[in-house]
Amino acid sequence: MKDKKYVFRLELNRTTFGNGEELYRYDVYEPYLKNYPDGYNSFMDDNYDGPHISSADNGNVHDYPYFFGEGDEEEMEEEHGIINTENIDEFGAFESYEDMEAFIEKDASERFS
Repeated sequence: MKDKKYVFRLELNRTTFGNGEELYRYDVYEPYLKNYPDGYNSFMDDNYDGPHISSADNGNVHDYPYFFGEGDEEEMEEEHGIINTENIDEFGAFESYEDMEAFIEKDASERFS
């Protein structure tokens, strides 16, 4: 696995608002920490049993929302407040944005259809 370059990490979060409506969001992360110069490659060994892969996150670079309700996230937060945001799925790392987007499209069509 070390011959591949894993440059994006993907997770799915759910935000529940005060009116009971929910927003599901695929969050995309890029790696960079000086302690992990190989980024997510540091975590992708077949026998890996160390720190969580998100330890190499440099931050959220993009998200894909799937909203169930009316309005958008900012409007819902202002009007109803956020009760809870939680990670509900962790998908690991991807070599390319295209691979990751294809995965999101497939997962979302199965999960939200």
